[in-house]
Amino acid sequence: KFALITLLFLTAGICANAQDNSVKTPKGALVKVVKANPGDKIKLNDVITFDVVQKTEKDSVLFSSYMLGHPLKIQVQPCQNVGDLMDALPLLTVKDSAYIKVPTDSIFKEHEEQRPAFLKKGSWLVFDVKIDKIQSLQEAMDEKNAANEKVKASETADRDNYIASHKLITKTTP
Repeated sequence: KFALITLLFLTAGICANAQDNSVKTPKGALVKVVKANPGDKIKLNDVITFDVVQKTEKDSVLFSSYMLGHPLKIQVQPCQNVGDLMDALPLLTVKDSAYIKVPTDSIFKEHEEQRPAFLKKGSWLVFDVKIDKIQSLQEAMDEKNAANEKVKASETADRDNYIASHKLITKTTP
């Protein structure tokens, strides 16, 4: 009995001392940075590349960029709705991992008829987020243009090889 009571008090003490370092955003999301890294925080208009898993409080996965096969890339905009995560992103930096809880009541405010039955009133959506890259808009555009040029060069080479290997004659028309 003594050991059981001692274990109970120790557990209660540990739980009482454990801190919840979650931050509440102005729109009502709760953000807990699981793995914080040094560096500049995400800013408005930055383009971020990140992986995310969206799930219910009961761990039913609704969306996963991992299952999609690649991370998402978005430009950070002013927050329109707590569900768009734009309110939470400025708390993060590159390589951060965070756990973000969004109240579904805020998401479906003014359009309750669109609420799915599995997201009851008072429930939360949970997002596990891992920031892979932060770029300025110009850096992201330059990267995309370079990738497009690489594809264009590859397609041109493939075309030229096809024409040569099949001994085709091409003509340029006006």
